[in-house]
This record gives sequence, structure tokens and C-alpha cells, in this order.
Amino acid sequence: MVMPMEEVKELKSVLERVEGKLVVAEKAYAALNFAVWLTIMAGYYIVTAFTGSGMAVSIAYWLIGAGIGIYFTGKIWEMYLKLTARDRRGGRKAGVGIALSWLVGSLSGWVVVPAVVHTTGDTLIGLSLLTFISISLLGQTLVVRDWESIPSFLLPAIAVPFLFSIHEGAAIWAGFVIAAGFGLTIVLYLYSAFKAIER
Repeated sequence: MVMPMEEVKELKSVLERVEGKLVVAEKAYAALNFAVWLTIMAGYYIVTAFTGSGMAVSIAYWLIGAGIGIYFTGKIWEMYLKLTARDRRGGRKAGVGIALSWLVGSLSGWVVVPAVVHTTGDTLIGLSLLTFISISLLGQTLVVRDWESIPSFLLPAIAVPFLFSIHEGAAIWAGFVIAAGFGLTIVLYLYSAFKAIER
């Protein structure tokens, strides 16, 4: 049985609208993820202005912050899967790839860099931070294959050589570079979402 041309056009229009909604959901999910972590990172600077940024405070903050971040991104992921009816097994596979990216980034930034780079103090913390974020998010971007997330790792990577010319506040400067990368990534994801709505 052959469908009339009008029905074919109507079906095509419906499918395009559904596809547009799925793209919007995907981009909004990704933007929310970066927004959650950007908020947690900004919270660190707010809290440590009163408590100081000592080792114990930093570890405690990031353990709590990571727990909150993982909880919220998990909730967002569940909502995304329900909305898009995506296969959870595919989501788990991507999750493993992302977790491995962050493991490699963590080891590179917080173990390898301090062991091989001959610098100390604020510069070392800033360098470790930039390395950790750029490698982790490069790996994550390769897993999810979203061009919108390129600034999240590219800006921190570009900032690495400039870090050594900063004599005071290198770690804070590194944090702002990462925040700028996250902010630009959120803008690009939301821009892509609006472009999908226009279709």
C-alpha cells in the first residue's frame, strides 16, 4: 500500500519536529551538566574566601561538591533517558568512557604533573588543575562527540604556557580560565538547542 503524498509530507514534518525536540533535550542536558559543575566550582571560591583554601578544606569541599554534582547529573541523565527513550546500555557504555577519561585526567594532573614538573606552590596547583580538566574533558568530548564542548578543554589547554608568567594567584587564574571554558560551552550548547528549535 502506497501512502498519499500529503500523508508522507505530514509524517516527515512530525518526524522532523520529534527529532528537533530530541536534539534540544540532548543539548539542554549537556548544558545543565556543565552548569552544575560551574556552580560547584564557583562555590569553592565563595567558601574558601571565609575558610581559607588549605588542603583539608579543599579535599572536604571537593568530596562534598563531587557527591552533589554526581547526584544532580545522575538525575538529569535519568530525565534525559526518559524523555528520549534512549537505551540505558548505550548510556552505561558512554558513562564508562567518560569515567575513564576523568581517571586518566586525574592521574595526569594530580600525580604525573607534580612528579615531573619542577615548580611549586600556586603555579603547581594551577598547572595540575588545567592539566586535569583539559585531559579529562578532551577524553569526554571524544566519547560524546559534541563539538560544543571543545572550549571546555581547549581554553584550559591553551592557558597552560601562559600560567608560568603569572607571579601571583596562578591557581585562581586557572580556575577562571576553566570557568570561561565551561561558560562558553554552555552558550554553544544552548545556541545549538535554539538552532534545533528553528528547524
